[in-house]
Amino acid sequence: ERFTLEDVKAHHRFFYHPANAFLVIAGDFRKDEVLPKIEKAFGSIPKSDAPNQRRNAETLQTGERRIIVKREAELPYLLIGYHVPNLTDQDSYVLDVIAALLSQGKSSRLYQKLVWKKKLVLEADAENSLLSKDSNLFYLSSELAPGKEMGEVEQALYDETEILQKEPVATRELEKVKRQIEAAFIFGQDSIFFQAMLLGQYEIVTGWGTIDNYLPSIQKVTPEDIQRVARKYLTQDNRTVGILTPLQQREREPVQP
Repeated sequence: ERFTLEDVKAHHRFFYHPANAFLVIAGDFRKDEVLPKIEKAFGSIPKSDAPNQRRNAETLQTGERRIIVKREAELPYLLIGYHVPNLTDQDSYVLDVIAALLSQGKSSRLYQKLVWKKKLVLEADAENSLLSKDSNLFYLSSELAPGKEMGEVEQALYDETEILQKEPVATRELEKVKRQIEAAFIFGQDSIFFQAMLLGQYEIVTGWGTIDNYLPSIQKVTPEDIQRVARKYLTQDNRTVGILTPLQQREREPVQP
């Protein structure tokens, strides 16, 4: 609420200008027809006098951080983030495989153990966003089943990361996950929108031409890589734990004057 109109205009001037943008076009088109249209639509936009953006690296986290938030919600929610590198580091491909091992499909480890067998949670997810300009976070998250304890669910997630650190992934399981990743990557490009979005994301991070490195890099991941990367990043000192606790009924009701 403290933002002013001038704040918004300054933000727009700083970020939304030709030197800080690029255009992605995908689909069936002729370059000689499209380029003049692009020039007509965008060529008159003036350059900005905004200074170059300064990039500040986040300081190294040296201990676990925890935050508990109370909000109106039906069920408790747990979100754990670990600092990890982006696409410029080969470990990011290993983290993609780890995320798939943990939560891609109903045969994944988190679904089988936490959702199906133990019935601790209604959903469990692992996510690695390697297409970010800076280093990013690897997420573990769960929505608790009614009546289940947050501490038990949190420990169950840590148990799974410790298994990855201590026990090599079986060849059959690893190959299955690699096929799942490959299928999702290829079928996702049936969409022209997804093709354009993916090209744009790669251009921001490492250049659009490196998109062809993704599947070969996934195929190179070994059980030893998974153990090494899990030990390096999925640690207590490298994580931030966020807990959403639903407000009790008496906390939701306004105080009567």
